[in-house]
Amino acid sequence: MSDLCFSVLSDVHVTAAGAGRDDLKRALAYHARLRNDAVVFTGDILYQLDEPPAPVCHAVYTENYDAVTADVDAAFPSGTKQIWVMGNHEYPQQNTDRGLTRKAFAVWRQKLGRPLDGHTVVNGYHFIWLGASSWDMTPDPAREARARREIESALADGNGPVFFLSHGAHPAECRDLSPTCYISPEFYAFMRTQPRLIHLFGHYHTVAHDDSSIRQDGFTSVSCPICSVGYACFHASQWQDPLFFGISQSLYVRVEGTRVRIDRIDLHGGKVLPDSWEIDVAQTAVGVWAYTDDRSLPVNEFSPGTELRVRSEDDRLVVLVPQRFETESPVCYYRAEVTDAAGQTTVTVKPSDFAYLPQGKPLSDVWTLRLPRPAHGRCTIRVFPENCLHRSGRPLIADLNI
Repeated sequence: MSDLCFSVLSDVHVTAAGAGRDDLKRALAYHARLRNDAVVFTGDILYQLDEPPAPVCHAVYTENYDAVTADVDAAFPSGTKQIWVMGNHEYPQQNTDRGLTRKAFAVWRQKLGRPLDGHTVVNGYHFIWLGASSWDMTPDPAREARARREIESALADGNGPVFFLSHGAHPAECRDLSPTCYISPEFYAFMRTQPRLIHLFGHYHTVAHDDSSIRQDGFTSVSCPICSVGYACFHASQWQDPLFFGISQSLYVRVEGTRVRIDRIDLHGGKVLPDSWEIDVAQTAVGVWAYTDDRSLPVNEFSPGTELRVRSEDDRLVVLVPQRFETESPVCYYRAEVTDAAGQTTVTVKPSDFAYLPQGKPLSDVWTLRLPRPAHGRCTIRVFPENCLHRSGRPLIADLNI
């Protein structure tokens, strides 16, 4: 029997008008059937957005707080520990006005009764969290120093895992969704010396099928999957890649001694995905890591006989990629290389429609890439299939005269 079980929900984006709430209810219904000593929310459970949506939000809404807290309280027994991490979208969208930022945090405290940062113990296991202090998530050295002291204190209490929770990521995981990296390089350097530390964070709208969501580099980091793109339900929404429409996923974590098992949940299908992640901090403490960037993951290949189709359209090359492969291993990206008549090569990396699979959809027969077009002359196009770690298979090659 596990010593600790907890559910993790991230990035639901419930708006004041209720967008995203159906996905939240589905997630809560699934996880309420499981044993939960705690429920962890890693930020952006709510979304402060004017409606109809505008690039900048000028208000702080409370209707979504009332709906979400009612749903969560109804789903779990009163003794279940709730750990809430404030995300950047609990602050008004793209608004860094100090007065409005303070008001957003005051509403968070009023509605949830939770501090921005904290430390709690559940069944003998420590959880330390660091919330977002504004929409743009600027690192705060003083708060990081407090979090470091809390982590050090927790690690001194036994030999089990210690869970560090945040909304944004550390520098090795930062991507283009945020103008700054949520965690400073100095705090990240400290994290890399703590092999029993497990960092759970949201913000990046991860697809749980993507095995690059877990990585180990002196500690373990897990990018939590997106539960709902609630705010993108609006026709005029301009902020969300349509690949993520309809995806709803979560995590379920079980701990026994030093061993941690993380199940990835497809909430639409109501099922656990294959190949749960397993971490033993007794092993990581002595330098044994299973999820490093140089780990071995299968690289798929295009099926024999498949060919690219390429045409010129305005200032772009339109490349039709046949999605037929030798095995079932996922092809997450395509790396496209366009070499012009002068021998200059432009490289573009694009996602496949791998992200659609959690919605129960098969791969489309053909995936379209739109690439920069050379000015004139003959060009060569190479398209490589890549796995989630950007390891490449053999390319399909086509030539085109422009």
